[in-house]
Amino acid sequence: MHNSLPQLVIVLALTCLGTFALLSGGPDHQWISESSQAPGIENSLDQVLNQKETVLGNPAKLETNQRESITFILGEDGETENFYYTRAMEYFRHDRDARTEYLETDCRSLQAVRDHLEAHPPHGGGAWGRINLVVHSNAWSNLGVPVLPGGKRANTTALLAAMDAGQFSPLPDYLLDENSEIFIHGCGLGNDEGFLEAISLAFGGEKDGSRPKVRSPKYFVTYAAQTSFGNPSQTEKYYSKPFYAFYKTGFHPGNPVLAREFQEKYPREPIQWHSALSRTAPRFLGDSYTHTFRIPVVFIATYPNKEERPALKSEEEKMAWIAAQPELQEKIEEVGIDPAFFQWTVQRIPYETEEGHKVAAVKAIGLCEVACVLQAITEEDPAAPGQLRALQPRPDDQKYFGWSN
Repeated sequence: MHNSLPQLVIVLALTCLGTFALLSGGPDHQWISESSQAPGIENSLDQVLNQKETVLGNPAKLETNQRESITFILGEDGETENFYYTRAMEYFRHDRDARTEYLETDCRSLQAVRDHLEAHPPHGGGAWGRINLVVHSNAWSNLGVPVLPGGKRANTTALLAAMDAGQFSPLPDYLLDENSEIFIHGCGLGNDEGFLEAISLAFGGEKDGSRPKVRSPKYFVTYAAQTSFGNPSQTEKYYSKPFYAFYKTGFHPGNPVLAREFQEKYPREPIQWHSALSRTAPRFLGDSYTHTFRIPVVFIATYPNKEERPALKSEEEKMAWIAAQPELQEKIEEVGIDPAFFQWTVQRIPYETEEGHKVAAVKAIGLCEVACVLQAITEEDPAAPGQLRALQPRPDDQKYFGWSN
């Protein structure tokens, strides 16, 4: 039965950013991807992943409720209808179960989080309990904040590279240990165990048995600000299951075409796809609706001189050049998006290397639109038979959360 509340208004805030930088190319066709690993650290990460246990530790122990905890709000909302950080701040300030002893709103990088934890240890002594990181993210491009201030979005490559260069050092055991937990509140990060392991290594070091656990949801995170009769009521957090369809930017195929694609892709889901595509917000808890965002792909290939750089005057030549870049094609396919769903722009540019040299290059930018149908994960409310409430899964439920070892 639908949880229909005619006098209740739900204002949504999604963790998924609207635009993401996904891929980049380097000088002389050297490919730099998010999945590559920095030398010197990769063996540690591989070892941890290979030792990953199926059964997690004692859930009561993982809750770390005997220690002081802290929440970091790692961004602020711009001029947008998606007040993710605002709603999250309300939730972590006022929710009885979620609020922590400390709430920090000024950090904008993982380095800033690390330094704050070291400079401001728990007042009661001992190591940290739970560290909440509230941040934009998605399944394709990791975090919406950089590793180091002023850098690009944090991903496994950037984090391990900073560690290998000595720019990001782990915290001592008296601040973070095996009973500490870093809970990253962002969309889909729980599906990338490699990134969670990298976070654990970065903050806790390579010593076995002393690293913090890192947890993140496998689904979308939504905060709903509820008002009753126009008055503020409360902010709730719930998880939503995402369903994806892709198309070229600027070439919307129409909702009937997308609805058929969803039906063919997810035949067992009892969702009225055409109806869901017509809404940008749910009418009630558990209702399906659509959130659209864009994924850009940026690829740069350099050449020894201008003479060896292809002219690429016609669209046919540009598309042939893109198809002839195996690294580009491989990496797009790895993230599960068909290259045909990208609208490409190709241009010849001067490229400045890290050493400051100008070289001839070709830059390709591909834009893909993502139609993401979301449906909140609910369960029957035992206090109100016939009504639904947002499902709050157990922390050790691997169906909903990904964990580091």
